[in-house]
Amino acid sequence: MKKKFLLPFLLLLCCLFFSSVPALAQSCEDATSIASDPLPISDTAVPYSDNIGWCYKTINNKLYKRLYNYTKNEWIGDWIPC
Repeated sequence: MKKKFLLPFLLLLCCLFFSSVPALAQSCEDATSIASDPLPISDTAVPYSDNIGWCYKTINNKLYKRLYNYTKNEWIGDWIPC
């Protein structure tokens, strides 16, 4: 029983071992020159999300709320009664 599994296993192992393809590596000079040159700060992207919050006001003893975009300094939507 062991011999039935041993032969296919050895064949598979030999095929994997001898069929490997060598990988071409990048030269060290190119890799170090790329890594040593950092990007200028003006070329990097810094993502920021909008700062949005609720504003509240009272009209005729009724409380209202409205979204405000503090990043763009503009209102979002209409006044909503609370």
